[in-house]
Amino acid sequence: MLFNSYAKKRLHKKSLKSYNEGVDLLRNNDFEKALPIFKKLYDENFEIEEVLIKLCFIHKELCNYNDSLKYIDEFLALSPNSSRGLNYKCEILARMGCYEKSLELSDRILEMNDGNLNNAKLIKVKSLMELKRFDEALNLLETVRFNEYDEANYDLLLIKGNDYFYLNQYEKAIECYFAALDFVCEDYGLFYNIGNAYAQLNDYENSMIFFDKALELNEGDENLLYNRSIVLYYLERYDEALVSINKALDICCNESYLYNKAGILYMMGSFQESLEIYESLFDDSSQDMDLLEKICRILYELNNFEDVLKYCDIALSIDAKNEDVLFYKVKAFKGLKDYGRALECIDELIDINPGNEEYDNEKRDLLKY
Repeated sequence: MLFNSYAKKRLHKKSLKSYNEGVDLLRNNDFEKALPIFKKLYDENFEIEEVLIKLCFIHKELCNYNDSLKYIDEFLALSPNSSRGLNYKCEILARMGCYEKSLELSDRILEMNDGNLNNAKLIKVKSLMELKRFDEALNLLETVRFNEYDEANYDLLLIKGNDYFYLNQYEKAIECYFAALDFVCEDYGLFYNIGNAYAQLNDYENSMIFFDKALELNEGDENLLYNRSIVLYYLERYDEALVSINKALDICCNESYLYNKAGILYMMGSFQESLEIYESLFDDSSQDMDLLEKICRILYELNNFEDVLKYCDIALSIDAKNEDVLFYKVKAFKGLKDYGRALECIDELIDINPGNEEYDNEKRDLLKY
């Protein structure tokens, strides 16, 4: 009997050591290595409630939501009124797209009125946003308050900031991100988010400050380099914008990046290079009116009037009353000195938009010829 008791103590001590190793791996976000440790502890029935929570968390972070839900349901069978367990289930349901069920559960947690209120509110905000109930989401978000005793303040502030960002409340998002910075010395993700929020407010100078801080910590993020190139474009720092977008393209040759590069080259006066990129993005099935308009504009700048007409006709087969394209057609005919057909097009524009001063002036000018 004494031997059995000693053996149990040794087994418990060994399991405790494994548990602590698993927890250390979780602290380092090494979920793949932590998973087999906690599975073994689960089979041994060691500290089963804590192990179930850990398995739920690991599978959630690995996006294995069905497995995560299975373990949290086992946990809730043992502790049905645990707000921690209910919060996990609420979050998993939201991640699985079960927003109505997540809302029902978050309301149950809020009725309990315990220390997990902020987390439950933030999960509920996410579900409300996904269900396009934006006013409700914003009103609830305004009630999320943190104090010095809150646990995981950094994570919750980041979530709150992101929620404000997606609700177009950029000033409030920035406030949350700055508050989260109190918990870390340097954080690439926060600098990047702050830069994006300032960009949405058209505060490009401040946006660049934080994009550059983010760049010091991560030079290889193509999304950062791409967004930075856009801000530099709006600051009319086209040479720097081109360097930034070329670095993004070196990492990932993406159509959006090429599109942005063509726009930068156009503003630098490199019309032929810009045109080559736009034409490479165009195919016969393209329905992208913005792309077609840009091609027409550059061809006009290059005095290539025949090709202007070709692309105008493609665009007008998609949208017969597109005024920008029709006006390029007027200018192309005028460039070819085909004033009669130019007049036909300008009359068509005046029918579409009577009283437009620019069109009336263009017609008067054409009639001189």
